[in-house]
Amino acid sequence: MKIKLLLASLLLIISLFAKAQYVTIPDPNFAAYLQTYYPSCMNGNQMDTTCIDITSATTTTLDVSYQNISDLTGVEYFSGLIYLYCTSNLLTSLPNLPANLQQLYCEENQLTNLPSLPSNLQDIDCTDNQLTNLPNLPGNLQRLYCGFNLLTGLPNLPASLEELVCYNNQLTSLPSLPASLQLLDCASNNITCFPIFPSSLNNPGDFYIINNPFTCLPNYVSAMDDTLLTYPLCVNGDTITNPYGCASNQGIVGNIYKDNNGNCIKDNGDNQLNNISVKLFDNNNVLLAQANSFLNGIYNFSDSSGTYKVEIDTIAKPYFVQCNNPGIDTTITLSTINPLASNINFNIACKPGFDVGVQSVVPSGWVFPGQQHRINVMAGDMSHWYNLNCAAGVSGQVEITVTGNVTYDGVAAGALIPNVAGNVFTYTIADFGTINNGQDFGLLFTTDTTAQAGDLICVDINVTPLIADNDTSNNSYQFCYLVINSYDPNMKEVFPVNVIPGFEDWFTYTIHFQNTGSAPAFNIRLTDTLSANLDLATFQIINYSHYNTVALNNNLLTFRFPNIMLPDSTTNLEGSKGFVTISYQTNCKLTFRYTNQKYS
Repeated sequence: MKIKLLLASLLLIISLFAKAQYVTIPDPNFAAYLQTYYPSCMNGNQMDTTCIDITSATTTTLDVSYQNISDLTGVEYFSGLIYLYCTSNLLTSLPNLPANLQQLYCEENQLTNLPSLPSNLQDIDCTDNQLTNLPNLPGNLQRLYCGFNLLTGLPNLPASLEELVCYNNQLTSLPSLPASLQLLDCASNNITCFPIFPSSLNNPGDFYIINNPFTCLPNYVSAMDDTLLTYPLCVNGDTITNPYGCASNQGIVGNIYKDNNGNCIKDNGDNQLNNISVKLFDNNNVLLAQANSFLNGIYNFSDSSGTYKVEIDTIAKPYFVQCNNPGIDTTITLSTINPLASNINFNIACKPGFDVGVQSVVPSGWVFPGQQHRINVMAGDMSHWYNLNCAAGVSGQVEITVTGNVTYDGVAAGALIPNVAGNVFTYTIADFGTINNGQDFGLLFTTDTTAQAGDLICVDINVTPLIADNDTSNNSYQFCYLVINSYDPNMKEVFPVNVIPGFEDWFTYTIHFQNTGSAPAFNIRLTDTLSANLDLATFQIINYSHYNTVALNNNLLTFRFPNIMLPDSTTNLEGSKGFVTISYQTNCKLTFRYTNQKYS
């Protein structure tokens, strides 16, 4: 009887071994890892490929990083695997990868090649290896990190790709960049010619092409800093700025400048003018987009084949377009043969006379009962906003009257000291050309403890030059803001606060933002979808706290603050805040009452 039971047991064991399918795990460190985490599937260095823990869809993650593994043979049997982490090992190659794998992290190894990549793969990080080439990339790939390798080229990039990091390789060129790309870092390669940069590259913190031997750029995008914007655009046949024969891009680009030598040509000695409004119209005179010139005077529109008109907005501005070519506007035709119109430059000069006035009023700080806040009045020579000085030598007076439940505390740091008579603050100006419009008229107030949320504090300003100026409509200005009992650091406020049906005047909006995190904010982007009840053709920026680039396409408004390094609120409360102020006129008689709204 005992012999029969023993025989039956042996037959059962043999049967079980016959159903199991064992493979050898050649790497002892990988085998030890599997013995620790999958003991029921291991027999020494033999792994049962039919084991439920190996084949189960619940086993989605395998992390064998920092295990001194030189061979991952066996990983291909983890059929449900989605995430594979094998960072910082001794791998020189990888086996076939599971078909369902979506993310692969194999950085800091000694890989010389990669196997065919699964079609479901979305993220690859193979940074810091010895790769000389990459296999075809999956069609759903979103992120490719392959820096610090020996790559001389890249395969075609899928349309889904959002992030490409390929710095410190031996690349001489890049493939076409997909329209979805949001991060590009190809610094420290040997790239002489770039493909077209997609407009989705709009964050300077996510755009690095330095330490490459390029001499020109295919186009400009919002992500570029001031240094990159000094590079010329590549133009076919230009052997001076385009010695490598890089292909010309499509679009319209030019400089806004003050012609110091009077030759109607943009020279190195000419002043670069910023904040100049440039408008783009189609062949039917429909407004397509608006842009303001950057700090370096450059403006840019990326457009395909068609006929366009570029126009400088001089209405109610202290400047005019001086030279006949191209003049106040110019018609441009782009085609496949001539896809780029470059050097569409505009020479801007002061209009005869001058214009002094008020541009904006911005309260900042805590407008709470018992708390101090600042009122910053932007006033003076209106041309200073554009880097012009049209009112040099003009004298006059600025008078500010503040009404509401506040007590005057003094002037803000760096501001001028006024003559104070009750709630009236008067400045005698010897020369408006020397005034710092954004700083000189800063006043500090404490909100009364008796103030109630919703109470109005109003600021009335009058600017009076000793001789009449060109535009008296901006010599007087009123702005009111509310006492509040709570504070959203990211909000949008409007003046006038309330309007009656039939209102057809201007709205002034201020978008406030604050870094409430725990570290500086490197780059900030604000987006706002504008109401159809506003006349977009009247859009203008009238103030901001930090340099930014702006684009208005249809009714989508985007501000980008490159390299703002905004401190966090715990480190520097006042320094952590920023704002932009814009204004529009209504394009219809409003039939509703408009009140303050939050901005998100």
